[in-house]
Amino acid sequence: DHLAYGAWSGRDLAYITNNQAGNIVIDNDGSDTKVYVQHGAFAQKRNPYSFYSSAHDAHYICTI
Repeated sequence: DHLAYGAWSGRDLAYITNNQAGNIVIDNDGSDTKVYVQHGAFAQKRNPYSFYSSAHDAHYICTI
């Protein structure tokens, strides 16, 4: 009900919420950390090169 998203947006930090993206999957293979989300439309909006990963049952957004 009273989430403090302003603390993030006020500092120009990127964030993803479950309301926006559905389930969020963070995959760390020891060298890269990849972020996947459930909602394909959100993923495409954030990254036009997004793709669906059947291994994660989610859409790739980025590597951090």
